[in-house]
Amino acid sequence: MPNFLIADDHSVVRSGLVIIIKNLYKDALTFQAGSFKEITTVLSDESIDVLILDISFPEGNSLSIISNIKLDFPNLKILMFTSY
Repeated sequence: MPNFLIADDHSVVRSGLVIIIKNLYKDALTFQAGSFKEITTVLSDESIDVLILDISFPEGNSLSIISNIKLDFPNLKILMFTSY
């Protein structure tokens, strides 16, 4: 069962995605992050298979951190999820 990290600066979006994932994968573990720092912390502390990543955070555009994430976690799957 895949482990998911949902990264979005809006808690209601994160909560909604948790509900959707739990409906699809009842035993999946879900983690949440609301900032770039929290993304890094969760990825370092947990075994994450899929990162669902919003494109925009108060710290900037998420595209700027993807290359660093992939260097550290090359097998991580990243799904960009955005309202843009």
